[in-house]
Amino acid sequence: MRVVLMGAAFFLVGCSPEYNWRELSVADGRAMVAFPARVQTESRPLKIDQHTLQFSLTSAAVKQNLFAVGYAPLPPELSQDQQTAIKNALLKSLAANLGATLPDSAHDSEPFVLESLSARPIRMVARVLIHRGYVIQFVATGPPGELNTTITEEFMRSISLR
Repeated sequence: MRVVLMGAAFFLVGCSPEYNWRELSVADGRAMVAFPARVQTESRPLKIDQHTLQFSLTSAAVKQNLFAVGYAPLPPELSQDQQTAIKNALLKSLAANLGATLPDSAHDSEPFVLESLSARPIRMVARVLIHRGYVIQFVATGPPGELNTTITEEFMRSISLR
């Protein structure tokens, strides 16, 4: 019975008018992701670990929640260690922005959770990886009581690397 109720709850949340899922190609075709609302993309130069990268962010907002994929092509001459240093700098930046401690699991290219300890609490589920010459970060963030676990898991599960 519990499984039926959970399935019904997922169906109802997924069909909510607030969530209008669409699958999009990001990172110049290196990944497909389902976003829960209309997206916008912005690009700007970003200095990361002594390199300036053209960083793009494709994001969708639902209420106070943000679902985003940030990505940048890496210079082809970078060694594996230099690529890892850029990835680690992005991970540290995510944690620093929230004033949170980065879990060890964050370095495994798998989803991890951060929570701010500030007066305005924020919960973030993120994943950062290097794939086919790009650094890519997937992020879902919002107030802890509003960031829907089912929607966040659906966003993270929808990631398909190409």
